[in-house]
Amino acid sequence: MARKGSLRAAYEGFGRQVKRMQNEHTKYREALEWALGARGDFKERAELDAPCWWREELKERAGLKWDGEKYIDV
Repeated sequence: MARKGSLRAAYEGFGRQVKRMQNEHTKYREALEWALGARGDFKERAELDAPCWWREELKERAGLKWDGEKYIDV
């Protein structure tokens, strides 16, 4: 383990941040591809569904939740 404040610790922290961002990118891209109909089953709108019925599933696939002010990762 690198000493706090060292160049090695900064490098390790940067590596963790890059990995987290790559994982988020993959998650968001897969959710977008689903919404565009290129990934998974995009069901047809049922007669009683609201006009934007698909938004709830898109938020779930993207791992987002409304906190009252903005969407956050869950």
